[in-house]
Amino acid sequence: MIPDCTSRKGVGFQDCDDPEWFGGKISFRGSIKYENSKFKIVLDPPELGTSDRFARAFGSKSRITLKASSTRGCTKEILLPFLKRPFVIWDVVYRAFLEDDGTVFLIATNEVLDNTTERIDPTKKEPSRMDFMTFINWHNPLHLNPKQVTRRTVFYVNY
Repeated sequence: MIPDCTSRKGVGFQDCDDPEWFGGKISFRGSIKYENSKFKIVLDPPELGTSDRFARAFGSKSRITLKASSTRGCTKEILLPFLKRPFVIWDVVYRAFLEDDGTVFLIATNEVLDNTTERIDPTKKEPSRMDFMTFINWHNPLHLNPKQVTRRTVFYVNY
């Protein structure tokens, strides 16, 4: 089920006079570093920028944009297994999809981390977020155009 984003308080565009309200204009960015055969995600400080459809619908914190430019000596065969795993940032589980230009988007999912086992708990879901495949269908409903070229965006799903 795709959420009704217009009725969610604190997300997206709202007619709001609060000077602390940014309406999806906060950008979370970072980079993927590959050093000594290990990956590291380095987050930049949040920046105030322009809003977009995704940030207005789900909130700025639901997407982190990473550049994979600092991965010298790393092939796609090495990078892809790293990107297939879930990422937990700010107690939120993110999944990745990759654009051809080396940009990786981490998308907040409804998965929940069990802090005692440090594993995804398949019996629990975060109701304010959608699962990864529902997000993909919201973002680009493949069933509406099954002949489209999907080469530009490569999706990684590890379920």
